[in-house]
Amino acid sequence: MTMFSDRERAYEQVFVNQQDEEFRRKTRRNRRFAQWVGRKLALSDKEEAIYVDNMVAYGVLQDDKSLIDKAWEDFQRAHLPVDKGDLARQLEMSQN
Repeated sequence: MTMFSDRERAYEQVFVNQQDEEFRRKTRRNRRFAQWVGRKLALSDKEEAIYVDNMVAYGVLQDDKSLIDKAWEDFQRAHLPVDKGDLARQLEMSQN
């Protein structure tokens, strides 16, 4: 019985570690994407730092499409033309 419990705990720990790594990877990717968006929006250093923090927090709670939509809306507010497909490609490139 103990061996089964140990194996079960080990599998659970592997799952937890995988989820943690996925969260960290997504957070890093979203941070790089938000920094790129902030530069394109010509934000000051302070504004960009706040923007990046907000986008990273937003990205934790939302899916990729929502993050792209949010960035697109920010571009629209700044009267800067951008295609959602370009944003999706940039988000993907931010993963590397």
